[in-house]
Amino acid sequence: MFNYGLNLNPSMKHLMQILRKNLMVAACLLAFAVGMLPLSASAENVHKYGFVNISQVITQSDEGKAEAEQLKSLGATKEKELNAKKDELKKLSDQYEKTVQTGKPDEQLGEKAKRLKRELDRDIKEAQSDVDTSRKDRIQALGNKAVEVIRKFAEENHYTAIFRVDSGDMVYVDPGVDVTDKVIAAYNKAHPAK
Repeated sequence: MFNYGLNLNPSMKHLMQILRKNLMVAACLLAFAVGMLPLSASAENVHKYGFVNISQVITQSDEGKAEAEQLKSLGATKEKELNAKKDELKKLSDQYEKTVQTGKPDEQLGEKAKRLKRELDRDIKEAQSDVDTSRKDRIQALGNKAVEVIRKFAEENHYTAIFRVDSGDMVYVDPGVDVTDKVIAAYNKAHPAK
């Protein structure tokens, strides 16, 4: 028995002996448990996990890129319509300003400019709402498709679980288990861009 040069009182020596015995029992139990494990893991006991960035699947899939272009086009159309009204409002405002400078303000022109300004403000809010709603609807539809593709991909490739990386819960993921690129390829195959 080692005492490492310590002068221990009898009660401390007894406690140390009990701890050593318990440590030996624990080590024996651990050795027994390890011995009970199969030497080679069968395919049934292997768990396969993957991680995917769904946002990346949505934005980098062919269909997602096509949807982004359509959304960009919708925004450009709305902007063109609004710019035409802005130009019309500027002309009316300039005309009204000239009548004010002459000392004889044209009240009808002023009211028309105010009405057009209110209409333009309302149209800007509606256009923004339309684009936002369209974006949310498209993202939700693409996200639903992505989840279905991920489920099918997981089943076909025998994954136990696939976790989202883009939910903000992951601190680190080994790039070797990131299946995002494989899921994008599966998505493109399942939902080709139109």
